[in-house]
Amino acid sequence: MDTFFQLIHQRASIPTALAALEKAKSLNSVKFVAQVDVVRSRNPFYAKKLLKALSEQTQLIDKKTETSVGAGDNGESNSLELTEWVFEQYVELLAVNPPDPVGFTDIIRYSLGCGVEIDVEEQPLLLSAAGTTGNRTWKAALYLGELLAQKDPILGDLGSVSKVLELGTGTGLVSMVWAKVHGSHTKELYITDGNSRLIEQCTCHNFRLNGFNNTENFKFQRLYWGEDDVPEVDLVLASDVTYDITVVPVLAETLATALRKGARFALIAATVRNEKTNAEFESQCANNGLAVEVVSVKPVEMTPIRIYKLSTLA
Repeated sequence: MDTFFQLIHQRASIPTALAALEKAKSLNSVKFVAQVDVVRSRNPFYAKKLLKALSEQTQLIDKKTETSVGAGDNGESNSLELTEWVFEQYVELLAVNPPDPVGFTDIIRYSLGCGVEIDVEEQPLLLSAAGTTGNRTWKAALYLGELLAQKDPILGDLGSVSKVLELGTGTGLVSMVWAKVHGSHTKELYITDGNSRLIEQCTCHNFRLNGFNNTENFKFQRLYWGEDDVPEVDLVLASDVTYDITVVPVLAETLATALRKGARFALIAATVRNEKTNAEFESQCANNGLAVEVVSVKPVEMTPIRIYKLSTLA
């Protein structure tokens, strides 16, 4: 059942979400109503499509219901009440039209494992807004976030890290995962991007959305590669920063600067859209005196994701 909830919170296609619901052994209607209500409050049009599909496939609800929406004393009445609730909710949303891509924002909830959930406000219908690609969460950030949430040993010893720098933070997902999982031993977390407006209007907002109100240890700031100073830290994080081959040289120089200033290593999540670009990234890192190691690969169709671990050559 949790898989179904995770999928609808991430706005998966309706057929994909319903396939997960079909595999569920049981359905807690109280939790179902609560989760669908959250989706409805954030994206009414998606909720409308979901409820329409459910009202047309009531067998996905029948015989699965554990607890009634209201009063009930048997499974049949419970499932009947939930079916009626689904239809009533759908009718209420009949007048909802598709959102306008320009200006539409949605709040997506990402489940990254080990109970770590992050809410991110995004503009999912736009590839770029205000000259940036940072208004949506990309797959490489999710993969690095999952590994951090699960404290995967392939990432190395992170327990003694107290100062962290994220480059190209965008929505801030990776830094928020770090703060949730490793915040207790983090003295300074530098959340940076080349676009200061993005940090002010998007990243900071997402931190507040997730309950990070005490920002004493959080340093939100612009870091334009090749121009702005690189702080002294123990660890550098970045995801989906290798998509443009023209900025790869200055990215490698920035990473090398951080490592020469004392960072133990850097973890870079890179989506392989163009092998030439990734080869250039590896080459530029080597030219800057860095050891390059691929510690993990996620075999996504067409565009696999690599986790690079960079360090200074001994």
